[in-house]
Amino acid sequence: MQSCGAANLSTRSHHDSTLSTGSRLRYSGNMKRIAASLILIALAMSLALGQNAPMLVGSGYGLPAQLSIAPGQIVTLQVTGLKTVLTSPSKATQMPLPSTLAGISVTLTQYLPIKTSLPVPLLGVSQRNFCSDSSSTSDCLITFVTVQIPFEVVFFENPFSTADPQCPASGGHCPKTELQVAENGTASKIFSVVPVGDSIHIITDCDVQAFSGTDFAVPFEFGISSGTYQTCQSIVTHADGTPVSVNSPVVPSEVVVLYAWGVGPTKPLAKTGEATSAPASPTWANDIQFNFSPNARPSKPYGGIFPFKFEFHPRYIGLVQDQIGLYSINVKLPDTFPPVQSCDGTRNGTYAIQSNLTITVGGINSFDGAAICAQTQQPAGVEQ
Repeated sequence: MQSCGAANLSTRSHHDSTLSTGSRLRYSGNMKRIAASLILIALAMSLALGQNAPMLVGSGYGLPAQLSIAPGQIVTLQVTGLKTVLTSPSKATQMPLPSTLAGISVTLTQYLPIKTSLPVPLLGVSQRNFCSDSSSTSDCLITFVTVQIPFEVVFFENPFSTADPQCPASGGHCPKTELQVAENGTASKIFSVVPVGDSIHIITDCDVQAFSGTDFAVPFEFGISSGTYQTCQSIVTHADGTPVSVNSPVVPSEVVVLYAWGVGPTKPLAKTGEATSAPASPTWANDIQFNFSPNARPSKPYGGIFPFKFEFHPRYIGLVQDQIGLYSINVKLPDTFPPVQSCDGTRNGTYAIQSNLTITVGGINSFDGAAICAQTQQPAGVEQ
Protein backbone atom coordinates (compact mmCIF):
# COMPACT_ATOMS: atom_id res chain seq x y z
CA MET A 1 0.00 0.00 0.00
CA GLN A 2 1.29 3.42 -0.91
CA SER A 3 0.80 6.32 1.52
CA CYS A 4 0.51 9.81 0.12
CA GLY A 5 -0.74 13.16 1.30
CA ALA A 6 -2.64 16.02 -0.23
CA ALA A 7 -3.76 19.23 1.31
CA ASN A 8 -4.45 22.85 0.86
CA LEU A 9 -6.57 24.44 3.01
CA SER A 10 -5.80 25.52 2.20
CA THR A 11 -9.47 25.64 4.46
CA ARG A 12 -16.05 29.59 7.19
CA SER A 13 -22.63 30.32 10.24
CA HIS A 14 -24.73 32.15 12.13
CA HIS A 15 -23.41 35.21 13.97
CA ASP A 16 -24.12 37.06 17.20
CA SER A 17 -27.21 39.18 16.74
CA THR A 18 -24.97 42.26 16.94
CA LEU A 19 -22.71 41.15 14.10
CA SER A 20 -23.00 41.35 10.34
CA THR A 21 -20.04 40.41 8.20
CA GLY A 22 -21.28 42.20 5.12
CA SER A 23 -19.49 39.51 3.15
CA ARG A 24 -20.90 36.99 0.74
CA LEU A 25 -19.09 34.09 -0.76
CA ARG A 26 -19.00 33.21 -4.39
CA TYR A 27 -17.93 30.06 -6.22
CA SER A 28 -14.39 30.58 -7.62
CA GLY A 29 -10.72 29.98 -6.84
CA ASN A 30 -7.00 30.58 -7.01
CA MET A 31 -4.32 28.21 -8.23
CA LYS A 32 -1.45 30.67 -7.79
CA ARG A 33 -0.94 30.15 -4.07
CA ILE A 34 -1.03 26.38 -4.54
CA ALA A 35 1.45 26.49 -7.40
CA ALA A 36 3.86 28.52 -5.28
CA SER A 37 3.64 26.10 -2.36
CA LEU A 38 6.22 23.58 -3.55
CA ILE A 39 6.33 21.75 -0.25
CA LEU A 40 2.61 20.99 -0.61
CA ILE A 41 2.99 19.95 -4.21
CA ALA A 42 5.65 17.49 -3.07
CA LEU A 43 2.85 15.64 -1.31
CA ALA A 44 0.94 15.08 -4.57
CA MET A 45 -0.64 11.68 -5.10
CA SER A 46 1.16 9.71 -7.82
CA LEU A 47 -1.59 7.45 -9.09
CA ALA A 48 0.48 5.65 -11.75
CA LEU A 49 -2.42 5.40 -14.20
CA GLY A 50 -0.28 5.17 -17.30
CA GLN A 51 2.46 7.61 -16.26
CA ASN A 52 5.73 6.06 -17.49
CA ALA A 53 8.27 8.91 -17.32
CA PRO A 54 9.60 10.51 -14.14
CA MET A 55 7.83 13.72 -13.13
CA LEU A 56 9.14 16.47 -10.86
CA VAL A 57 6.29 17.59 -8.59
CA GLY A 58 8.02 19.68 -5.92
CA SER A 59 10.82 20.13 -3.44
CA GLY A 60 11.33 20.68 0.27
CA TYR A 61 13.35 19.85 3.39
CA GLY A 62 11.22 17.23 5.11
CA LEU A 63 9.57 13.92 4.40
CA PRO A 64 6.03 14.13 3.02
CA ALA A 65 3.58 13.79 5.90
CA GLN A 66 0.69 11.37 5.87
CA LEU A 67 -2.53 13.14 5.00
CA SER A 68 -4.77 14.00 7.95
CA ILE A 69 -8.47 14.60 7.31
CA ALA A 70 -11.16 16.09 9.54
CA PRO A 71 -14.97 15.79 9.39
CA GLY A 72 -16.46 18.38 7.03
CA GLN A 73 -13.06 19.73 5.97
CA ILE A 74 -12.67 21.47 2.61
CA VAL A 75 -9.34 20.32 1.15
CA THR A 76 -7.65 20.17 -2.25
CA LEU A 77 -6.11 16.84 -3.26
CA GLN A 78 -3.15 17.16 -5.61
CA VAL A 79 -3.09 14.27 -8.05
CA THR A 80 -0.63 13.18 -10.74
CA GLY A 81 -0.74 10.32 -13.24
CA LEU A 82 -4.21 10.97 -14.62
CA LYS A 83 -4.89 10.66 -18.35
CA THR A 84 -7.52 13.42 -18.32
CA VAL A 85 -6.53 16.75 -19.89
CA LEU A 86 -9.03 19.49 -19.06
CA THR A 87 -9.63 22.42 -21.39
CA SER A 88 -11.08 24.41 -18.48
CA PRO A 89 -11.80 23.90 -14.76
CA SER A 90 -14.85 21.87 -13.84
CA LYS A 91 -16.96 23.27 -11.00
CA ALA A 92 -19.92 21.85 -9.12
CA THR A 93 -23.13 23.63 -10.08
CA GLN A 94 -25.66 21.69 -8.04
CA MET A 95 -26.65 20.87 -4.47
CA PRO A 96 -26.02 18.39 -3.00
CA LEU A 97 -22.49 18.40 -4.36
CA PRO A 98 -21.79 15.73 -7.00
CA SER A 99 -19.59 12.71 -6.34
CA THR A 100 -18.10 12.90 -9.85
CA LEU A 101 -16.71 15.85 -11.84
CA ALA A 102 -14.88 15.64 -15.18
CA GLY A 103 -14.89 11.85 -14.75
CA ILE A 104 -13.02 12.11 -11.42
CA SER A 105 -14.42 10.63 -8.20
CA VAL A 106 -13.04 10.03 -4.69
CA THR A 107 -14.05 7.36 -2.17
CA LEU A 108 -13.25 7.28 1.56
CA THR A 109 -13.20 3.85 3.24
CA GLN A 110 -12.92 3.00 6.94
CA TYR A 111 -12.75 -0.37 8.69
CA LEU A 112 -14.73 -0.03 11.92
CA PRO A 113 -14.06 -3.06 11.83
CA ILE A 114 -16.76 -3.55 9.18
CA LYS A 115 -15.74 -1.95 5.91
CA THR A 116 -17.65 1.30 5.36
CA SER A 117 -17.22 3.33 2.16
CA LEU A 118 -18.43 6.90 1.61
CA PRO A 119 -18.47 8.90 -1.64
CA VAL A 120 -16.59 12.18 -1.20
CA PRO A 121 -18.40 15.29 -2.57
CA LEU A 122 -16.46 17.33 -5.13
CA LEU A 123 -16.49 21.11 -5.45
CA GLY A 124 -14.11 21.46 -8.37
CA VAL A 125 -11.43 19.88 -10.55
CA SER A 126 -8.67 21.87 -12.27
CA GLN A 127 -5.19 21.33 -13.64
CA ARG A 128 -1.88 23.15 -13.75
CA ASN A 129 0.93 22.57 -16.21
CA PHE A 130 4.38 22.34 -14.62
CA CYS A 131 6.45 21.50 -17.71
CA SER A 132 8.79 24.24 -18.97
CA ASP A 133 7.84 23.69 -22.61
CA SER A 134 4.12 24.31 -21.97
CA SER A 135 3.24 20.82 -23.13
CA SER A 136 -0.40 19.89 -22.71
CA THR A 137 0.21 16.18 -22.26
CA SER A 138 -1.12 14.52 -19.12
CA ASP A 139 2.34 13.80 -17.67
CA CYS A 140 2.94 17.57 -17.38
CA LEU A 141 -0.19 18.16 -15.33
CA ILE A 142 -1.05 18.14 -11.65
CA THR A 143 -4.78 17.80 -11.11
CA PHE A 144 -6.30 19.67 -8.17
CA VAL A 145 -9.45 18.03 -6.81
CA THR A 146 -11.27 20.14 -4.23
CA VAL A 147 -13.45 17.99 -1.97
CA GLN A 148 -15.39 18.02 1.27
CA ILE A 149 -14.41 15.24 3.68
CA PRO A 150 -17.68 13.66 4.90
CA PHE A 151 -18.87 14.79 8.32
CA GLU A 152 -19.59 11.12 9.00
CA VAL A 153 -15.90 10.14 9.04
CA VAL A 154 -14.95 8.49 12.36
CA PHE A 155 -11.90 9.98 14.08
CA PHE A 156 -9.99 8.98 17.20
CA GLU A 157 -8.86 10.80 20.32
CA ASN A 158 -5.26 9.78 19.62
CA PRO A 159 -5.21 8.83 15.91
CA PHE A 160 -1.44 8.23 15.84
CA SER A 161 -1.53 5.57 18.59
CA THR A 162 -1.73 1.90 17.62
CA ALA A 163 -3.40 1.00 20.90
CA ASP A 164 -5.87 3.81 21.59
CA PRO A 165 -8.75 2.55 23.78
CA GLN A 166 -11.06 4.92 21.86
CA CYS A 167 -10.56 2.85 18.69
CA PRO A 168 -13.44 0.42 18.21
CA ALA A 169 -11.51 -2.31 16.39
CA SER A 170 -10.57 -5.56 18.09
CA GLY A 171 -7.68 -5.26 20.55
CA GLY A 172 -7.91 -1.47 20.75
CA HIS A 173 -6.05 -0.89 17.48
CA CYS A 174 -7.24 1.89 15.18
CA PRO A 175 -8.86 0.62 11.95
CA LYS A 176 -7.49 1.62 8.57
CA THR A 177 -8.81 4.72 6.81
CA GLU A 178 -8.21 5.07 3.08
CA LEU A 179 -8.81 7.36 0.11
CA GLN A 180 -9.07 6.17 -3.47
CA VAL A 181 -9.33 8.30 -6.61
CA ALA A 182 -11.02 7.01 -9.76
CA GLU A 183 -10.81 8.32 -13.32
CA ASN A 184 -13.71 7.36 -15.57
CA GLY A 185 -14.31 4.30 -13.40
CA THR A 186 -10.66 3.20 -13.24
CA ALA A 187 -9.54 3.22 -9.61
CA SER A 188 -6.15 4.34 -8.36
CA LYS A 189 -4.05 2.63 -5.77
CA ILE A 190 -5.30 2.97 -2.19
CA PHE A 191 -3.83 5.76 -0.04
CA SER A 192 -3.85 5.60 3.74
CA VAL A 193 -4.98 8.71 5.65
CA VAL A 194 -5.35 9.66 9.33
CA PRO A 195 -8.76 10.90 10.55
CA VAL A 196 -8.47 13.63 13.18
CA GLY A 197 -10.93 15.78 15.11
CA ASP A 198 -9.96 19.01 13.38
CA SER A 199 -7.53 20.44 10.82
CA ILE A 200 -8.03 24.17 11.22
CA HIS A 201 -7.20 26.53 8.36
CA ILE A 202 -7.96 30.25 8.69
CA ILE A 203 -9.09 31.59 5.33
CA THR A 204 -6.83 34.06 3.50
CA ASP A 205 -7.42 36.26 0.48
CA CYS A 206 -5.41 33.78 -1.59
CA ASP A 207 -8.05 31.18 -0.77
CA VAL A 208 -10.94 33.29 -1.93
CA GLN A 209 -10.02 35.89 -4.52
CA ALA A 210 -11.04 35.10 -8.06
CA PHE A 211 -8.63 34.47 -10.92
CA SER A 212 -9.54 33.64 -14.48
CA GLY A 213 -8.83 30.64 -16.69
CA THR A 214 -7.19 27.62 -15.06
CA ASP A 215 -6.57 29.40 -11.77
CA PHE A 216 -9.48 27.71 -10.00
CA ALA A 217 -8.65 26.06 -6.71
CA VAL A 218 -11.09 26.84 -3.92
CA PRO A 219 -14.87 27.09 -3.99
CA PHE A 220 -15.60 30.48 -2.47
CA GLU A 221 -14.89 34.16 -2.94
CA PHE A 222 -15.78 36.95 -0.54
CA GLY A 223 -17.53 39.97 -1.97
CA ILE A 224 -14.38 42.09 -1.87
CA SER A 225 -12.56 43.96 -4.57
CA SER A 226 -9.15 42.82 -5.75
CA GLY A 227 -6.39 44.45 -3.72
CA THR A 228 -8.45 44.95 -0.56
CA TYR A 229 -6.11 42.54 1.22
CA GLN A 230 -2.40 42.04 0.84
CA THR A 231 -1.33 38.80 -0.78
CA CYS A 232 -2.31 35.79 1.30
CA GLN A 233 -3.36 37.91 4.29
CA SER A 234 -5.96 36.45 6.64
CA ILE A 235 -9.59 37.39 6.06
CA VAL A 236 -10.67 39.20 9.25
CA THR A 237 -13.52 41.70 9.46
CA HIS A 238 -14.84 44.18 11.98
CA ALA A 239 -18.34 43.55 13.35
CA ASP A 240 -19.83 45.67 10.54
CA GLY A 241 -18.24 43.48 7.87
CA THR A 242 -15.50 45.89 6.80
CA PRO A 243 -12.02 44.35 6.50
CA VAL A 244 -9.35 44.80 9.16
CA SER A 245 -6.29 46.40 7.55
CA VAL A 246 -3.33 48.67 8.23
CA ASN A 247 -5.66 51.63 7.63
CA SER A 248 -8.47 50.13 9.71
CA PRO A 249 -6.83 48.37 12.66
CA VAL A 250 -8.67 46.65 15.48
CA VAL A 251 -9.17 48.36 18.84
CA PRO A 252 -9.53 47.00 22.39
CA SER A 253 -12.78 45.24 23.34
CA GLU A 254 -14.17 44.98 19.82
CA VAL A 255 -15.42 41.74 18.28
CA VAL A 256 -13.82 40.60 15.03
CA VAL A 257 -14.79 37.78 12.67
CA LEU A 258 -12.41 35.14 11.24
CA TYR A 259 -13.32 32.41 8.76
CA ALA A 260 -12.02 28.84 8.72
CA TRP A 261 -12.24 25.38 7.24
CA GLY A 262 -11.57 22.11 9.06
CA VAL A 263 -12.86 23.04 12.52
CA GLY A 264 -14.45 19.62 12.89
CA PRO A 265 -17.84 17.96 13.54
CA THR A 266 -20.84 19.92 14.74
CA LYS A 267 -23.94 19.63 16.91
CA PRO A 268 -26.28 18.91 15.26
CA LEU A 269 -24.19 17.05 12.68
CA ALA A 270 -24.16 18.99 9.43
CA LYS A 271 -25.09 17.29 6.15
CA THR A 272 -22.15 16.42 3.92
CA GLY A 273 -22.14 18.10 0.51
CA GLU A 274 -25.02 20.41 1.36
CA ALA A 275 -25.22 24.08 2.24
CA THR A 276 -25.72 24.78 5.93
CA SER A 277 -29.43 25.40 6.55
CA ALA A 278 -29.39 25.97 10.32
CA PRO A 279 -26.86 27.07 12.96
CA ALA A 280 -24.39 24.32 13.93
CA SER A 281 -21.43 24.72 16.30
CA PRO A 282 -18.39 22.47 16.90
CA THR A 283 -18.77 19.63 19.37
CA TRP A 284 -15.97 20.99 21.60
CA ALA A 285 -14.68 24.39 22.70
CA ASN A 286 -11.79 26.03 20.87
CA ASP A 287 -8.99 28.00 22.51
CA ILE A 288 -8.06 31.54 21.50
CA GLN A 289 -4.63 33.11 21.98
CA PHE A 290 -3.52 36.70 21.28
CA ASN A 291 0.13 37.41 20.47
CA PHE A 292 1.02 41.12 20.43
CA SER A 293 4.28 40.83 18.47
CA PRO A 294 5.29 42.15 15.03
CA ASN A 295 4.82 39.71 12.14
CA ALA A 296 4.22 36.76 14.48
CA ARG A 297 3.16 33.38 13.17
CA PRO A 298 0.37 31.31 14.77
CA SER A 299 1.53 29.22 17.72
CA LYS A 300 -0.15 26.56 19.80
CA PRO A 301 -2.19 28.23 22.59
CA TYR A 302 -0.57 27.58 25.96
CA GLY A 303 -1.36 30.36 28.45
CA GLY A 304 -1.30 34.03 29.29
CA ILE A 305 2.41 34.86 29.49
CA PHE A 306 3.45 38.17 27.91
CA PRO A 307 3.27 38.94 25.00
CA PHE A 308 0.45 36.39 24.90
CA LYS A 309 -3.08 36.78 26.18
CA PHE A 310 -5.29 33.72 26.48
CA GLU A 311 -9.04 33.27 26.15
CA PHE A 312 -10.88 29.99 26.56
CA HIS A 313 -13.58 30.44 23.95
CA PRO A 314 -14.46 32.49 20.89
CA ARG A 315 -17.56 34.63 21.37
CA TYR A 316 -19.21 32.44 18.75
CA ILE A 317 -18.06 29.74 16.32
CA GLY A 318 -20.25 27.85 13.87
CA LEU A 319 -21.02 27.01 10.26
CA VAL A 320 -21.98 29.86 7.93
CA GLN A 321 -25.53 29.54 6.72
CA ASP A 322 -25.95 28.76 2.98
CA GLN A 323 -22.27 27.76 2.67
CA ILE A 324 -20.47 24.40 2.65
CA GLY A 325 -18.03 23.51 5.43
CA LEU A 326 -17.27 27.16 6.21
CA TYR A 327 -17.05 28.37 9.84
CA SER A 328 -17.17 31.90 11.16
CA ILE A 329 -15.32 32.61 14.40
CA ASN A 330 -16.33 35.69 16.38
CA VAL A 331 -13.58 36.76 18.78
CA LYS A 332 -13.75 39.48 21.43
CA LEU A 333 -10.42 41.24 21.74
CA PRO A 334 -8.82 42.06 25.13
CA ASP A 335 -9.97 45.21 26.93
CA THR A 336 -6.41 46.55 26.87
CA PHE A 337 -3.55 46.11 24.42
CA PRO A 338 0.12 46.08 25.46
CA PRO A 339 2.54 48.56 23.82
CA VAL A 340 3.71 47.26 20.44
CA GLN A 341 4.99 48.84 17.26
CA SER A 342 2.33 49.97 14.79
CA CYS A 343 1.81 48.37 11.41
CA ASP A 344 3.57 50.24 8.63
CA GLY A 345 1.97 49.80 5.24
CA THR A 346 4.46 52.11 3.52
CA ARG A 347 7.58 50.02 4.13
CA ASN A 348 8.76 47.04 2.15
CA GLY A 349 11.30 44.35 2.87
CA THR A 350 12.90 43.12 6.06
CA TYR A 351 11.75 45.87 8.41
CA ALA A 352 8.12 46.12 7.30
CA ILE A 353 5.62 45.52 10.12
CA GLN A 354 2.69 43.91 8.34
CA SER A 355 0.96 42.80 11.55
CA ASN A 356 1.28 43.37 15.28
CA LEU A 357 -1.42 41.03 16.60
CA THR A 358 -1.77 37.35 15.76
CA ILE A 359 -5.00 35.62 16.80
CA THR A 360 -4.58 31.83 17.05
CA VAL A 361 -7.50 29.42 17.10
CA GLY A 362 -6.65 26.06 18.67
CA GLY A 363 -8.53 22.77 18.47
CA ILE A 364 -7.87 19.27 19.78
CA ASN A 365 -5.53 18.31 16.92
CA SER A 366 -4.55 21.53 15.14
CA PHE A 367 -4.26 25.30 15.27
CA ASP A 368 -4.02 28.20 12.84
CA GLY A 369 -4.20 31.95 13.11
CA ALA A 370 -4.70 35.37 11.59
CA ALA A 371 -2.02 38.08 11.66
CA ILE A 372 -3.67 41.52 11.69
CA CYS A 373 -3.08 45.15 12.62
CA ALA A 374 -4.05 46.53 16.03
CA GLN A 375 -4.21 50.13 17.16
CA THR A 376 -1.73 50.22 20.02
CA GLN A 377 0.66 52.46 21.87
CA GLN A 378 4.28 52.54 20.75
CA PRO A 379 6.74 50.85 23.12
CA ALA A 380 8.98 53.27 25.01
CA GLY A 381 12.02 54.35 22.99
CA VAL A 382 10.62 53.17 19.63
CA GLU A 383 10.29 55.72 16.85
CA GLN A 384 7.37 55.74 14.42
